[in-house]
Amino acid sequence: MKKTHNKIITALTAGLIIILAGAFVSQASTFEIGPGGDRIPPEMMMNEVDQSMLNASYWSEFPGSSKTVMGYERINALNEDCLNNKDCNMYRLDALEPGFDGVSMRNKVAAFSDPQKLFLNGAPVPGSYYAAIRAQIAGAPVSSSMNIGYGFCIKRCAMKSLPCAEELADDVTDPEWDQLALAPVLYNEPIVTYITTANGKFTYVKSVYCEGWMPTDCIVLCHSKEEWEAACNPENFIIVTGDRIQTENSFNTAHSDLTLEMGNKLELCYDGEQTVDNRMNWYNFVVYAPGRGSDGLYEKQKMLIPGGSDVHIGYLPMTQKNIVEQAFKSLGTRYGWGGSAEAQDCSSFVREIYQCFGLCLPRNTTWQGAINTKKIDLSGMTHEEKKNALSGLSAGTILQFPGHEMLYLGTRNGKFYTINDVSSLARDTEEGLKKTRVRSVVINSLGDTKRANGKLWLDELTKAIIVFE
Repeated sequence: MKKTHNKIITALTAGLIIILAGAFVSQASTFEIGPGGDRIPPEMMMNEVDQSMLNASYWSEFPGSSKTVMGYERINALNEDCLNNKDCNMYRLDALEPGFDGVSMRNKVAAFSDPQKLFLNGAPVPGSYYAAIRAQIAGAPVSSSMNIGYGFCIKRCAMKSLPCAEELADDVTDPEWDQLALAPVLYNEPIVTYITTANGKFTYVKSVYCEGWMPTDCIVLCHSKEEWEAACNPENFIIVTGDRIQTENSFNTAHSDLTLEMGNKLELCYDGEQTVDNRMNWYNFVVYAPGRGSDGLYEKQKMLIPGGSDVHIGYLPMTQKNIVEQAFKSLGTRYGWGGSAEAQDCSSFVREIYQCFGLCLPRNTTWQGAINTKKIDLSGMTHEEKKNALSGLSAGTILQFPGHEMLYLGTRNGKFYTINDVSSLARDTEEGLKKTRVRSVVINSLGDTKRANGKLWLDELTKAIIVFE
């Protein structure tokens, strides 16, 4: 009887261990980082943030949050105003002079001064490196009478201030920071082209909000301006509303493993049941992709986007709820200065969110600060005055201090919270104030976060931009 009893106890104990192990696994699984930020463990968050704050609904569910705050007519009017505002430094691509002096442009862009104190592969960049770049520009095949080209980006890349593939950092310990990066160029983004380096590898371009050098193999040129304009302005389209999606691998390598970022716009094809890239289009969106035809120029090609992808037919309605929810889709994703590392920086983060609603903001914080919409000058306010000003702001308001911007979320327990794509901040440690490379989209409290100069973000704020008022 005793042996039997022991067997029963052993079996029950084993069962209990299995149950406890299962409970442990279940509990541990709630701490996995994945869809639904509320599963991130506390030690992986900033001190002033709790898990409930990691859900977009915590900030976006309030009376009136689903009300449209800016209709398409007002959005289009603001887009026009930004294009006409010289302080926004944007380009109306379809209105650019079609002809230009290639010799003058070549001489202008070749006359750059060597950047100082940059590093390549852990060593200072030698003058010979820049001399080689200058020679490539000087050897560009040009004439005094040339025409711009009209095209599209066919592979997401970073536009740069110099035609080079290598990343040049301003800190020997920070090889992932490309000081020459200017802005991300998204897949299917319209551009116009000017001159190409002697080796044909880089082309000088303009996008709506920036100009610089792009890899030539990331560009496809159209046969005519008319063809380009038709492709730029489709009647039916989808917008990528997820942080990003990757196209699936296909025997058509031109359509394989492409990065489509938030705000990407692709024309929809409504041709009924059909085969695309050797697959039926069932449960997929069929879109037109900018391809390269047999003549090397633009060809309107069909591509599949899985129906379960985070996309929206047409622009999203601009509501505070949608603005916040779009921002939270990028929580934890990496930071990339000027679009380097296949990532965003602070102003691109904000820009791509608002692009989902059809609003085309300027490139950087300074130029975005010049848009003609409601703004509040916070620069001369005291700490308490800034707190009072923030208390009256709406979720989705852009907040700025020199060199950085963020999206306001709201107030909780006397603290003011934002979501932003940040490169670095400072933390108090036993050794004193310490700079930390964050390089992620984070939620933080303005009154708890410090800059490298030791000042609170709240006290450093200079401007609030309410684009929808």
